[in-house]
Amino acid sequence: MKKLLILLCSLPLMLLSGCEDSTPATGKCSCLSGAETIAVDGIQGTMLYVDEATMWGVRHVQPGTIDCVDIYLIENVSGSLRKDGRQVTFSGSVMPSELKSPVAGTTYYCVTECTDLVKS
Repeated sequence: MKKLLILLCSLPLMLLSGCEDSTPATGKCSCLSGAETIAVDGIQGTMLYVDEATMWGVRHVQPGTIDCVDIYLIENVSGSLRKDGRQVTFSGSVMPSELKSPVAGTTYYCVTECTDLVKS
């Protein structure tokens, strides 16, 4: 009887733990209306998953600063690059995103064309 009670109590926990998707969903980036496209080349940064955008991005600290960060939101990142902290080099075209950061000094960009994204 005691074993049955333990099994019945732990069953909901087992079922709930299996509901989490191991591969995060991919969102769509919303570019700022009227913004111009900017070309970027050889941007070095780290991959991160941006919860607010439900997308993967490249986090790049602007040279000579400690608190000015650009995050380039990329749709359809290949599975081999989907790892937080992975060092990458990125080139392409971007536009400012409508997404606003709660942290001062962080700017989001939508990648409109990704010409190169490779592991560094």
